[in-house]
Amino acid sequence: MGCGKTTVYDFLNFEKLNWLKRVSLYAAVVIFRINPLKSGAKCLVADHTMMPRPRGKKIEILSRLFDLVSVRTGKFFCGLALSWTDGVSPVPVAGVIKASDKEQLQVWGAGWHDGRTVLGRRIKEALMPKTELVQILVDFALNAGIPCDYMLMDTWFTYDPLTAQAVP
Repeated sequence: MGCGKTTVYDFLNFEKLNWLKRVSLYAAVVIFRINPLKSGAKCLVADHTMMPRPRGKKIEILSRLFDLVSVRTGKFFCGLALSWTDGVSPVPVAGVIKASDKEQLQVWGAGWHDGRTVLGRRIKEALMPKTELVQILVDFALNAGIPCDYMLMDTWFTYDPLTAQAVP
C-alpha cells in the first residue's frame, strides 16, 4: 500500500531537505549511467525562463519583472536551470527560482527565515544576482562529479569569475 497525498505534501514541504543537492546527485547517477554509452562533447547548459503568476497576491518573493519574450511587465518568478547534455540526452541537473532583490518590486516580501535552514538559504539565494546563482548551480554540478567539457549559456551570463571557474 502507498502513502497518502498529505504524506507526499509534507515530505515536499519539509524545509530542512536540500532539494538542490538531492536533485544534482540524482542527475549525477543518471549521467554516469548514460555517459559510458556515448562519446563526444559533454556540456552544461545554463538558461533562464520567466514563470508568470498573474493572480498571485500573497506569494512570497513574487516580483514585478519585465519579460523580454512577451515584452510586458507582470508578476513573475525567474527560473534558472542548469542541465547536462551529450548532444542527444538532456538531463536536468539543478534549478532555482530568482526574484527581484528590490523590495519595491516584490509583490509580497520575503519575510524572516532562519538563515541556517535550507529554506532560509534558498530565499537568500533567490535574492542574489543571476550571475552568482549560475555560479552556485555550476558548483553543485561539479561537486556532484558531473563531467563536462563545455558550458553553453547566454552571453549575459558570461562574466570573469564564472568563466574562470567553468573553463580550466
